[in-house]
Amino acid sequence: MNRRTLISNLAWRIHEIANYQAVKQYELKYAILDAEPAIYYGMLSIPRNKWTKETKAFMEAYERTYK
Repeated sequence: MNRRTLISNLAWRIHEIANYQAVKQYELKYAILDAEPAIYYGMLSIPRNKWTKETKAFMEAYERTYK
């Protein structure tokens, strides 16, 4: 193989890796969005006085977005 072919193959492989990572991030984002209602209603079963800062922040963000 000549140098141009090697560089072309390397560029294509980098493109494939970047595309794979973008797809995985997209899938993860939508998996989280799909799970949010279940997380929200599950958290409602926990007494409010036992919520952590993170739980309160998630609940507030969810309620702002969907209510």
